[in-house]
Amino acid sequence: RGLFRREMSEFNILRVQDVSTHINGFIATTLDFGELQVQTAGEEEKFCFKQVPDPNRAKQQILACYDAAVSRARKHHDELSLPQNVGGL
Repeated sequence: RGLFRREMSEFNILRVQDVSTHINGFIATTLDFGELQVQTAGEEEKFCFKQVPDPNRAKQQILACYDAAVSRARKHHDELSLPQNVGGL
C-alpha cells in the first residue's frame, strides 16, 4: 500500500472456502502470472494476491495444505474420541 505503509493479514488454512486464479491478457498468459484469490470464512472475507508467478501452482499448493490440515484435524479429533483403556485392558 505504499513505500511506508504496510497492511498484513493472515488466515487459518482450515477456514479456506475457495481458491481461484485469474490470468488476463497476452503478456500475463505468456509469462504465466496473474491474480490469486483466497476466500475464507473469517473476518477478512477475501484475500487477493496480484502479479503472482504461476498462480495455478500456488492454488494447488494452498489446496494441498488445506487437505493436509483437514486430515490432521480429523486424525486428532479421532484420537481424542477413542475410548481409553481401563485397567490396562
